[in-house]
Amino acid sequence: MYGKRIASILLTMMLLMVFPASLAEGETWQCSECGYENTANYCVKCGNRKPELLVCPSCGAVYSPDSGVIFCGDCGTRIQNVIYRMKYEGEGFGTPEDAVLCYLDGLKNLDYEKMLSAFAWETQAANYSSEKAVRRMKAYSPSSRPRLPILNDFILSANTESLRAARTDVIYYSIEVFLMGEDYHDGTIVPLKDDEEADEFFKKFDASRLEKLTAMSDIHFLSPDSVTENRYSSEKMQENIERQRDMYGADELSDCVAVAAVGDETLFFAPTAARYGDKWYLITPGGFVANILGIDYYHQGFICGRDIRNELTR
Repeated sequence: MYGKRIASILLTMMLLMVFPASLAEGETWQCSECGYENTANYCVKCGNRKPELLVCPSCGAVYSPDSGVIFCGDCGTRIQNVIYRMKYEGEGFGTPEDAVLCYLDGLKNLDYEKMLSAFAWETQAANYSSEKAVRRMKAYSPSSRPRLPILNDFILSANTESLRAARTDVIYYSIEVFLMGEDYHDGTIVPLKDDEEADEFFKKFDASRLEKLTAMSDIHFLSPDSVTENRYSSEKMQENIERQRDMYGADELSDCVAVAAVGDETLFFAPTAARYGDKWYLITPGGFVANILGIDYYHQGFICGRDIRNELTR
């Protein structure tokens, strides 16, 4: 048994001489942490090391780093310990508008997961700088998401979940507002003294309201300046956007203003998108335009009403 073990080790060493443990220098590889394509030994975006070839410690079988193997196909030995993690974000988009259209298509088809797939969850969490956020706000706020500096994969996972929870909560509120329509309660607690009042309260939630979304049409984009009276392009605002870009660790930020017809109402959605490498993602449902216009927290996932078009394009 001991001799077999020595033989397998010697075989592994011979294979490593033939197959270098690292990918060839200059060969393009995609970072498993942030998705950026590199040719150097470390990812230039997040510092993750170039992946190494997987070598079975028992029989010396060699596998590529992106093969996903856990057990050796020749002898059954476990090659690597893998913690399965659900990837929330999609593959990214060619333009900010494409990311917005994915979100709105998910809303139109009542596909919540598709809406969420338009956002950079893992990528944003991996590139976000809590230190820069604190320095920018000059405070450490328990309400900010994410807020812990990335110390290891454990904190990275926690930050991803925290970020996703915060952003999806905004969208959830917007759906609630849409369902309740004019009976929306402004985010305050609604006291219900008995079952009769509770029964009356839940009549406000009309499923037919959701069906209106499936008839969404005439989706188009407005320029941020056209709805903010050029305040979006002001020097102060652009400086603020640049600081935000630096905090997100993104290559570029872009605000979109999407408008669509929902029956006799107009839907308005103004998120911020971020580019990481050559891929665009939504990064927050309520962006700079929404803030300029004073759209509150409960409407940032989207806002829908009968007079929004006139208000925004006047």
